[in-house]
Amino acid sequence: GQVIAIVGNSGVGKTTLIRVLAGLEDLQVGDFLVNGEDLRKVGKSSYRSKVSIVMQGDNLLSGTLSENISMFDEHIDQERLVQAAKLACIHDDIQRMPMGFNTRVGDLGNTLSGGQKQRVFLARAFYRRTKLLLMDEPTTGIDEQMGIQLMKNIRSIGATTVIVTHDKNISRMCDMHYLFVGGALRPLIKEQPSKFERDEAGETAEKSSQQ
Repeated sequence: GQVIAIVGNSGVGKTTLIRVLAGLEDLQVGDFLVNGEDLRKVGKSSYRSKVSIVMQGDNLLSGTLSENISMFDEHIDQERLVQAAKLACIHDDIQRMPMGFNTRVGDLGNTLSGGQKQRVFLARAFYRRTKLLLMDEPTTGIDEQMGIQLMKNIRSIGATTVIVTHDKNISRMCDMHYLFVGGALRPLIKEQPSKFERDEAGETAEKSSQQ
């Protein structure tokens, strides 16, 4: 259930690493172990069913918002749909649209802003309710305050989450930090509590003093 940040310079292979972790690309050297078991024994299909991924360059498909979030699930779970949209901070935007979740997007549909599209992609991942979330720059096009709220929501669902990010505010809200350099992950140690942690601690102390 930890949230893990991966940072590093552009072009070092962070996106490729996420694709490998998602089972979309094969390792050239070494083994891919899932809970200590080789991925080939686990099976890629079985593994991928437990993974949700948000990548740069994701696309909307021609259809409704409901269909895009559920990835055209034949039996859309409306409660899950709404919950996913709320977690992705896109629910209020959708409610303001005349057709709501039935708004058509994609090739023939309404044009969404970059930030709205990104939140639809996040809602897609949340709708699947998998044990592992993999995210490549998930807050692209999203303002700072909304990005912080999204991170709080990600933490609230309890899924193991790996985030590639250059956003320091997002990185500070993660439990573990790794620098990807030279094809290897090097652990980074937080020397000081983040602003998020200090704010949370302050709120806790304030509530305690009021009791």
